[in-house]
Amino acid sequence: MALMYITCRDEKEAGKISGHLLEKRLIACSSMFPIKSMYWWEGKIMNDNEVVIIAKTNNKNFSKAEKEAK
Repeated sequence: MALMYITCRDEKEAGKISGHLLEKRLIACSSMFPIKSMYWWEGKIMNDNEVVIIAKTNNKNFSKAEKEAK
């Protein structure tokens, strides 16, 4: 089993990515969590809300799922 950690701007984007990966059978399941993120952007420290996806896949599908998620 391999885990993917994908950050998304909101629930809509997370649902779209999760649904797409599930329909293509590249992941077995997807869990979505609202998170608070801090990061550097254009010389400033940002503080934003995001949604993170933790998806279960296998080693065989990991690269394919990664490409599809992008």
